[in-house]
Amino acid sequence: QVLRDLEISLRTNHIEWVRDFLSDESQGLDVLITYLKSRLEVMRHIMQLDEEEAGGSDGGSMDSKLRGMSMGRARKSDFSRVELRKSAKRDKDRKLGDVTDDVHVCIMCLRAIMNNKFGFNMVIKHKQAINSIALSLNHKKLRTKALVLELLAAICLLKGGHNIILAAFDNFKQVNLMS
Repeated sequence: QVLRDLEISLRTNHIEWVRDFLSDESQGLDVLITYLKSRLEVMRHIMQLDEEEAGGSDGGSMDSKLRGMSMGRARKSDFSRVELRKSAKRDKDRKLGDVTDDVHVCIMCLRAIMNNKFGFNMVIKHKQAINSIALSLNHKKLRTKALVLELLAAICLLKGGHNIILAAFDNFKQVNLMS
């Protein structure tokens, strides 16, 4: 709920409020990106576990069979499930929202920040912000993917923006290959 309220505030409050949120003192953008990165990691982990389950139940592809053959991989996967359950309980205790909803609302917050020149420039200068936006393309909902593509396209319109986006997609490829 706090994240949703933040998005509304970023979208509706006066520009000075947004500047205060983004200031060096408040470090709002850093906090938002750190939170988005943590939720993206959880989302990626959940997707990996879902893929492993799908691969194991119907025979799966040869690649997933080969990856699942090692006993160490199976134990790691079981451990990951236990850790994921514990993490979900901690999230619930801390009143954190659903991972996919949180990622979507974080992207909406970034859109609201990028809706003015000052915020747009801050996001452009924040390398982790661009990478996190691009990594949000892994989201399962098309609405979120469309929003992410809208933000990335806006960055492409800047001088040098195309190279920034290409670098973000290189990072996207590396992260997804490591998964």
